[in-house]
Amino acid sequence: RQQKSVADIRSEQDAWRTSGIIEAGPAVPSSDPRDVVIGVSPATGRAIWRTLSGLTVEEVLDELLTGLESQGCTGRVVRINDTVDLGMIGLQAARMSGSGVSIGLQAKGTALIHRRDLAPLANLELYSVAPTLDRELYRALGVNAARHAQGATPEPSRNPYSDEAIEARYHTTVVGLVAIERELACDEGPEEMKVTR
Repeated sequence: RQQKSVADIRSEQDAWRTSGIIEAGPAVPSSDPRDVVIGVSPATGRAIWRTLSGLTVEEVLDELLTGLESQGCTGRVVRINDTVDLGMIGLQAARMSGSGVSIGLQAKGTALIHRRDLAPLANLELYSVAPTLDRELYRALGVNAARHAQGATPEPSRNPYSDEAIEARYHTTVVGLVAIERELACDEGPEEMKVTR
């Protein structure tokens, strides 16, 4: 009953395809202290368009950008092509960010806040349970990333608590989404992305 192939998942994702996320050329580091890079995984806006929570990738990016802007920061979306590891995505994005702070986002919805001087797994905040995340939580992550960029120490946002285990129906989908991400990972450098809002 739970059987689902990578091709099935790719087909489901294709139904959510949009022209609202486009490549805009090679990404370069910034020196603007208000700049916070949102580093996204290789399949984001290329083969994966909908997160595990049901939000589209565009909706998630819009909330993150809105949260950053509400605190006076500017957000830049950069696709990190050479890894699917969220810690490395966040760290590479932070090293390109003028503020030294970034948000890392896997297309399935897992997200974190990172800083350029930390080890890959030593992030500032982590949303690890993607199916439970909503617009409000992504916006709060953007707000907190901006506050970190400004040198503050905000109260961390937390994954929503549930006494229920994540349902098995997500397991197959997660494996399939990661397989799609791996297929698209390559040695290309980071790409600047434009998001229609």
